[in-house]
Amino acid sequence: MNQHTTKREEMHLSEEDMALVASFHPYRANQFALSALQNSSKVNVITTEEQIAFLPREGASVGLIFYPGARVESEAYAVFLHEIAKWGYATFLPKMPLDLAIFARNRAATLISAYPEIQTWVLGGHSMGGGMACEFVVTHKNVRGLLLYGTFPGCDLSNREELAVTLIYGTHDAVIAPEQVTRSRSNLPEQTQYIEISGGTHSFFGDYGQQDGDGQATISHEEARLQILKASQALLHQFVQ
Repeated sequence: MNQHTTKREEMHLSEEDMALVASFHPYRANQFALSALQNSSKVNVITTEEQIAFLPREGASVGLIFYPGARVESEAYAVFLHEIAKWGYATFLPKMPLDLAIFARNRAATLISAYPEIQTWVLGGHSMGGGMACEFVVTHKNVRGLLLYGTFPGCDLSNREELAVTLIYGTHDAVIAPEQVTRSRSNLPEQTQYIEISGGTHSFFGDYGQQDGDGQATISHEEARLQILKASQALLHQFVQ
């Protein structure tokens, strides 16, 4: 069985369906994102056909697996994941079939099995990727945290009192509007932290340009990034022993 057949079966798509989905406009990582795919003084970057790993040189006991948004290259989130790895957390960007996490929502299971030395796992995602991360967490109670960027959960995690959750959203996001985030609160645990990026947009959660239909930002991408990283660090720091 060849590789393309395997991936098609994983996605449950016909040849015609694959051609249709592949014709959708993809969002490519910009040069700033691609520059974060290089090793740094604190982080080794390992890129394979299946994922990109950002591994702290001194090791890590906490791991973050992050699912990309729909039709967005995984590499577009490299700046965020590399920066988080500098703080001592192992971070991973799975590469999704046709850049759609909905076709490989269980990719995290493979990574968790491949890194038994990591004691605590957090799952994250942007937009559709966040929705698929939620679905994974529903059936994998060994995941201790959930980090959501610009999304809302369609699944019910409201009874997960042990789950640490942070949901970060932009007030000028026109792809996933703040009202959608508000309406979804009943699906998340009471302890969920909601972080508002005032003036931020959907596209600010990665580095791939302006997404179709998104709003107009009133703050800089860099300022939004700093706020997003600060909130992400606060969630992950809960698991440092």
